[in-house]
Amino acid sequence: MDYVIAIPTYDRLNTFIKKTYNKIIKPNKLEDRVVLFIQNDRDEIEYREAFPQIKIVRSPPSYHHTLNFISKYFQEGTLIVKMDDDINSCVKAPENYVENKGKLEKDLDVNQIFINCFTVMKLRNCNLGGFYPSSSWFRGDQITTDLRFIVGSCYCFINRKIYLPEPNTKSDFEFTIKNYQQDNGVVRFNRIAFRSAYNNSGGIERTLEIENRDNNRLFEKYPNYITRRIKHKNNSTSLVLKRIPIPSADTLCL
Repeated sequence: MDYVIAIPTYDRLNTFIKKTYNKIIKPNKLEDRVVLFIQNDRDEIEYREAFPQIKIVRSPPSYHHTLNFISKYFQEGTLIVKMDDDINSCVKAPENYVENKGKLEKDLDVNQIFINCFTVMKLRNCNLGGFYPSSSWFRGDQITTDLRFIVGSCYCFINRKIYLPEPNTKSDFEFTIKNYQQDNGVVRFNRIAFRSAYNNSGGIERTLEIENRDNNRLFEKYPNYITRRIKHKNNSTSLVLKRIPIPSADTLCL
């Protein structure tokens, strides 16, 4: 299956080498699929010297503009894996897995995981697919297609030129909702997770105040798609999506 791996990265060459490259790209021999999106001159020089075999594209400054640029750069219909530069591993919960007990499967064939995800997406007529947002517990059916959060650290999408309207620390929630609005479904593999340094994406200004602001903004913007706002023990915030939302004409925000 012909797909590309788009990786935005900003001033984190060593992070990319130690994590996403050494943990995912190199062992799975995915170098030929990778496109690095670089935002400044220094990074362009350093990344090209370190990875002359990997395609590098200059993108606009900021994580938000880079995400939109990725959709603009590739042709409509392109199969894209968007991946952060700080992925530690990919894990899978076996059939008999008990929450926080037992061993997770590692050393997985990541290429096959992406192929499986795109295959299910096409069968279910969905343009967005992803993986479980936690790697310490797993719940739900193995594969779902109702409205469930697709975490932004690693996901698959078929490019339909869907853009995010403004910078947002909750961009993965909004991207999930906007894809669901278009397709009436998103695919999620609930037994597979990609571990990363959550809330540590380069180029995002992320404080509790900004995160709370974005949480409240999305809650007000998409009332037919979001059940409630929640606050975690570390004071970070999140949203709970409605599994089967009933949109009305005045709340569609395509």
